[in-house]
Amino acid sequence: MSYELDTKKLATMVRAQRANRPLREVADEIGDVSASTLHRLEVGKCPDMAVFLRICSWLNVKPEQFFSHSDPTQTVQQIGQHYSQGQIINLVRSDSALSPVVANVLSAIITAAYEIDRT
Repeated sequence: MSYELDTKKLATMVRAQRANRPLREVADEIGDVSASTLHRLEVGKCPDMAVFLRICSWLNVKPEQFFSHSDPTQTVQQIGQHYSQGQIINLVRSDSALSPVVANVLSAIITAAYEIDRT
């Protein structure tokens, strides 16, 4: 079983709490968080644990509400219910452990699998 941080949910809550206030003002309010870190978080980047915990305190929410877990025995169809084809391909292409050639091959395989599934 693996756990994932729902960065989209976190980003949505941060943007809502910040409203129209400047990033720097909110970063100062949170404490020990830079405006650039806050911006990265708002666009869905994963924060480090210390920043994540500060953000949760600022939001006045429990950290566990942002975690989800997945079962490695899930079928491709079950995974597809949670992620779109484009999201899966973006994850593959953004994985720094994969060379661009391997990422492109995997992306082609994923695309072919979705095309077969549609027929």
